[in-house]
Amino acid sequence: MNTKYIGGLLTGAVLILAGCQGPVQELKTSLVTDSRARVETDFGGDVRTAHPEADQYLQGVARDVHATLRNALKQSGAGGKAPIVHVLDSAEISHFHLPGDVYLTRGLLNELDNEAQLRSVLGIELGLMSEGILDKAMTDAARKEVDSRRARGVLEGLWNETAGRFTGSGGTVTDALFDARESLKEELFSTSNGTPQFGYRYTTDQMATADRLAIRSLVAVGLDARQHLLYLRLMQSHGNMTQGLVESQQIDEARFATVEALLNELSPSPPSRETRVASYEQHVGSAFTQ
Repeated sequence: MNTKYIGGLLTGAVLILAGCQGPVQELKTSLVTDSRARVETDFGGDVRTAHPEADQYLQGVARDVHATLRNALKQSGAGGKAPIVHVLDSAEISHFHLPGDVYLTRGLLNELDNEAQLRSVLGIELGLMSEGILDKAMTDAARKEVDSRRARGVLEGLWNETAGRFTGSGGTVTDALFDARESLKEELFSTSNGTPQFGYRYTTDQMATADRLAIRSLVAVGLDARQHLLYLRLMQSHGNMTQGLVESQQIDEARFATVEALLNELSPSPPSRETRVASYEQHVGSAFTQ
């Protein structure tokens, strides 16, 4: 085959792909923005700014956990700025993230016993963010929608040109080309027994990676790494109040066994018993009790 012809095809393909990045990024940004708005609608507004001392403490701990894990996060390509921590006005006991943001509920902060457990939560979410799982899902959804819109344009063009009788009904057919962003939002946001849930489901291996990073974040600053396991058991013990979290992050006996193995591998000997309970009580305490 003519090499110039092949070169032309490759150049054209590169240009097409480059042209796709703009629309894909635009739709992804829209998806993230819509999801942030949906979080505040479902779980209540962000109440952290009403408690500046607690807010400063939470942001500082998040920055410190991020700095502690910086090398591991850089290796995954997620070593940028520390995420912003938001506190949602909800009695639901949950935590999750969107790109660039970590969300903790008021109910969660009222249940945590100490700073070590708070660092466990932030370590889990930073670990999941470092794997880019949800970020990739959002990018894929945006790309699928761009592809479907492009296909719709091509099909409607063909219908108009070669089969005019389909002109009136073409819209019905092309509307069946799915809106991938809405499909992902339906997966993320649901309701169980009238209670809002955020439920992106992670795999066993993804949660094990997040657990490893969370434990490392505790060991690195001399805190009791077993607080990570105690936190997970605390979440399981709350039943319906933590249903979305338990299901999406697979908080079960199999995960407990994995965490036990990680603790045996990563914890120093003798293990630390420091939890910074006084620091947590001083800065968070009853700030978010309602």
